[in-house]
Amino acid sequence: MPKFTCKDKDKSTKFKNEFNLKECFYYLTKDERGCEMEAYRQLVSEVLDIFKVNLKVGLSNNEILEKRERFGLNVLSNGNSTSLWAILVRQFMCPLMGILVFAVILSLFIGEYGDAVVIGIAVALNVVVGFFQERKADRIALSLKSYEVAMCTVRRNGKVMSIDAKMLVPGDIVILAAGSRVPADIRLSYAADLMVEEAVLTGESFAVGKDIAAISEECVIGDRKNMV
Repeated sequence: MPKFTCKDKDKSTKFKNEFNLKECFYYLTKDERGCEMEAYRQLVSEVLDIFKVNLKVGLSNNEILEKRERFGLNVLSNGNSTSLWAILVRQFMCPLMGILVFAVILSLFIGEYGDAVVIGIAVALNVVVGFFQERKADRIALSLKSYEVAMCTVRRNGKVMSIDAKMLVPGDIVILAAGSRVPADIRLSYAADLMVEEAVLTGESFAVGKDIAAISEECVIGDRKNMV
């Protein structure tokens, strides 16, 4: 899981001594129906409203039990590695690839061998690049199992407590300190000079800055500065 640090160590210590541990707060990113939501495009207040949770109180025991029964445990599925054959076949499943393959066959049929070669090379390059990208993504997904977090700190019923990370439910308020690992997909709601190492997700070797501002446009994971 991603790991974060605080650039201002004195500020980090100050927050810890104030009991509220306002180093940073986060929200899980599934809505009340269990559907993935674009939390990074919403204001913090909007996320709070969706989960019907108070920042200073957190979820109640009844809400936690209800959500755990509905969503289950916060664990990665025990999926197996996708076979190389399946990955290769998937490269030909998109409509554009089908059109290109058809164009190769048609060019050969009408005797346009030069066009067939050019299009064939384009198809081959696309397949090779797509295959290795998907294979890499598959390996990263499997490696995430080794990054699962054992324990995390949350605010529930108005109290800060440490719980097993697999017991997190959508809408939980998670509190992280410098050096913590992130236990779930989370929307940032407070940050003070926050830096996060996301190499396992984005491949970047250096920590990136985070803030709480909503992002108006759709963007990839690495550009979601209000998410961890």
